[in-house]
Amino acid sequence: MEIKGGYDGIARLGTYVPFRILVINKGRAVEGEIQIEIKIDSQSKTVFSKPVSLAEGAAKEIVINAPVFTARRGVNVSFREGGKTLKKTEYTFTKLVPPEIKTIGVLSSDNAAYSFLNGAMIPQANNSLYEEKLRIIAAAGITVSSPAVEIKTEEIIYQVESILIPLTAESFPEDIKALVGFDILIISNFDTGTLSEGQLNALEKWVEDGGTLVIGTGAGWRKVYNSLPEALKKFSVSGTASVAPHEDLAEFAGTGFSGNKNLDVVTGDIGFEYKEEEKAVNEEKNSEPEGREKLQRTYSANIDEVIIGDEKNPLAVKYIHNLGRILFLSFDPGMEPVVSWDGKLAFWENLLFHGSNIRRIYQDMPGYYFSSYFGGYYSDDLTSQVPEDRSPPFLFMFITIVVYIIIVGPVMYVILKKKDKRDLSWIAIPATALICLFVIYLAGFRTRYRTAVLNTAAMIHLDMENQRMDITAGMGIFNNKRGNMKLSYSEKDNIDFNITQFGNRSYVVYPDGSEPEGKVVSKLVLAEPVTYEIYDVSMWESKNLTAKRSEVFQDKIISSLKMNDGKIRVVINNTTQYDFMDAFITIGSNFIDAGDILSGEEKVIEADLNSENVYNSFEEYLDAKYGRE
Repeated sequence: MEIKGGYDGIARLGTYVPFRILVINKGRAVEGEIQIEIKIDSQSKTVFSKPVSLAEGAAKEIVINAPVFTARRGVNVSFREGGKTLKKTEYTFTKLVPPEIKTIGVLSSDNAAYSFLNGAMIPQANNSLYEEKLRIIAAAGITVSSPAVEIKTEEIIYQVESILIPLTAESFPEDIKALVGFDILIISNFDTGTLSEGQLNALEKWVEDGGTLVIGTGAGWRKVYNSLPEALKKFSVSGTASVAPHEDLAEFAGTGFSGNKNLDVVTGDIGFEYKEEEKAVNEEKNSEPEGREKLQRTYSANIDEVIIGDEKNPLAVKYIHNLGRILFLSFDPGMEPVVSWDGKLAFWENLLFHGSNIRRIYQDMPGYYFSSYFGGYYSDDLTSQVPEDRSPPFLFMFITIVVYIIIVGPVMYVILKKKDKRDLSWIAIPATALICLFVIYLAGFRTRYRTAVLNTAAMIHLDMENQRMDITAGMGIFNNKRGNMKLSYSEKDNIDFNITQFGNRSYVVYPDGSEPEGKVVSKLVLAEPVTYEIYDVSMWESKNLTAKRSEVFQDKIISSLKMNDGKIRVVINNTTQYDFMDAFITIGSNFIDAGDILSGEEKVIEADLNSENVYNSFEEYLDAKYGRE
C-alpha cells in the first residue's frame, strides 16, 4: 500500500483531509476493505472503511476523507479480508497545522506565484461580540445582518500566521467536510470548468458557511468566472481594459509601483449602491507594528463595499454571501505588474483583513481538536429526549391502585369477617396485589418500544434572496436494548454523524508519553448504502445525527414588509408544503417570534423592535421561548 495523506503530508487538526491509498495486489484476487483508524480521544477510536475488490495483479487508488483529531502524527491504515488483516502500516503526516493558523488554499495555473503567502501575518479584528454572534448564527443555520463595525484602535487588531496549500483540480475537495479545513481560497488564472459539479457545489456551500473566497480576474477572467456557481458571481463583467496601476492600489499597500507596465482589469457593475466613505487611518507612526505599512482601519463587517478604487474603477470589492465573504479582484494578482511588486505581501495581508473570521476548531483536551461545524448545537438538546408518544396510561394505573386499596381494605375485611375466615387474608391480599400488578404491567407493556426510536427536530432557513429553503434536521436515535446499533442510509441523503460523541472524553497518558491503544467504539463503511455501526450502546442512550438538504421555492413567502418608527408589519404567506412550527423572523440583530404558520396559511406579524418581546440574539430568543435559564 502507498499512502498520501492530507495535502502533500499537511493536515489541519480538527478537520477532515483526504487519504489517497494506492493498493497493489501481487497475489490472488481479494475482496476486502481499506480501514483507517481515527483516535477520538486517548481511549476511544473509530474506523473509516471502504470496500475494495482487486483481481490478481491489479492496482486501485482508494480515496477516503477522514478527520484528524489528534496531534499525534501517526495513523494506522490496514487492508482486511474476512476479519483478517492482510496488510497494516502506519502513515505519518509531515506537518499538522494547529487551528490558530489560517489555512489558505490556492487554485492557479501558477501556484508558485503565491508561495510568498506561506507564513504571511494576516491582521484580524478582535471583536469578540461579533465573533460570538457569528458562532451562534453559524450553529443555528441562519443568516443575520448587523451594522458595520468600525475598528480604529491598535489594541483590538491582532495578527494571525497563515500557511499556504497549493491545490489542483484533482486535489480540490469535493466533500464539504474536507473543504472546511480551509479559511481562505484563492482562485485566479485557473479554468474552473475543470472542476466537477460536486467540487463547485462544495465551494458554494463553503462560502455560505463562512469561508473567504478571493477571485482574481483580469484579461483571463472568463476561464475563472464563467463556470463558477451563479451565486458567487456578484460582479457583472462587461469588458476589459489596460490601465496604469491605480494609485489607490499603491496607497492600500503603502508601496508604489516601479516601471510603466499596465494593469489588465475587468470593467462592469459592482451590483450595489456605492457610497464613498472616509477610511479612518491611524496617522501616528508609533502605533504601527514595527516593519509594517499602515493598515486600513475601517472594518465593515456585514456590508458590501469597494475596498480599493471606486464605483467606476473598482480594483477590490468585498461581498457578503451568507456567513462568508467574496473578495473580487478586477485584476489577476498572479500576473505582472503585481507579481513583481514590492508591495504585494502588504497588499494581501491588508486585503485578507476583510475576510471572514469565524473560528470553528477548538481544543477539547490535551492534543485533541474538534470542529464545531459538525455539531448539532441546539438540535442535540431537543432530540436527546426520548419521545413521549407512548406514555403509560397513568389514569388507568391510578384507578387500579385505588381499586386495590379499596379491595384489600374495607371490602376484603368485611367479606372475610362475615365468613369468619380472616386468616385467609394472608393469601388473599398478596394474590390481589399480584393481580393488580399484572394488570398494570399489561397496560404499560402495550406502550413499550419494540424497535429503535428516532426523534427528529428540523430547522428551515428561508433564503428570500435566492428563493431557497435550507433544511437541517437533527435526529436522536435510541436503542430499545443494550448492544450494537447499525444504521444504513444512502449517500444522497446527506446525513452526518458527530463521531466524537462516542468518546468517553477522558485523557490518559503513560509516563513515557504514549497513550493506550484505544477501544473501537464505531465504524463507518463508505459504500452504497453507507453503513454506520455503533458498538456497546446502552439502552435509551441517545446518538445524534443531522441531515441537510436544500429546496427551491417559486412563490414569495414574505408578501409585504413595512417599517415605521421602530415598528414592523410583515405579511407571511406559507406557499411551501411544510408547516412552519415555532417560526421566527430576523431583522438585523432582532429576533421576532412568529408562532406556527401552517402550509397554505397567511399570517400578519406586527412588532415593536424596542419591546421586550423582541430579542437581540438567537440564544436569548431560545431562552425566552423554551424557558431555559
